[in-house]
Amino acid sequence: MPTADAVSLVRELCDYIRANLETPLTLARLGEQTGLSPAHLQRVFTRVVGLSPRRFADACRLERLKSQLKGGESVTTAMTAAGYGSSSRLYERAAERLGMTPGQYRGGGPPHVRFTAAACDLGVVALAATDKGICWLGFRDTDADAEAALRAEFPKAALTRADDELAGWAAELQKHLAGARPH
Repeated sequence: MPTADAVSLVRELCDYIRANLETPLTLARLGEQTGLSPAHLQRVFTRVVGLSPRRFADACRLERLKSQLKGGESVTTAMTAAGYGSSSRLYERAAERLGMTPGQYRGGGPPHVRFTAAACDLGVVALAATDKGICWLGFRDTDADAEAALRAEFPKAALTRADDELAGWAAELQKHLAGARPH
């Protein structure tokens, strides 16, 4: 169990990462920021957050990109504001991270999104997918709330409930949330 000091240090480091997404965030640089060796920083951060600092920064970049695109910014402007160094860097990961192209996300989603919802200790976990991969994951109180949130995320997409098709992913996610599959 991480100590309160470790949690506080990592919380500050998370804020630092969010504020500096446009600069290279090496373990050495983050170590200088915290006064920890890069190896120790990696272990502490991963223990507290469940992700490496690099994966955390990638997730923050993606959230910033999505926010910019939803705000109506062009893909290029959103890409730059999110800290992606080049369009090739963004597009090489777009399908894996967004489940669609950035342009489709900006336009309200792809033509078709399949989704499922399942009970978990946190209420209902819902996941949605395109032919390119998972495009949305959320926690809500009810299935109806989850579907409404998904419709808000992708207002132009036709949504189809696909419980059988997505059952494998949902089951793995439930195991993870129950602590049976920590990674």
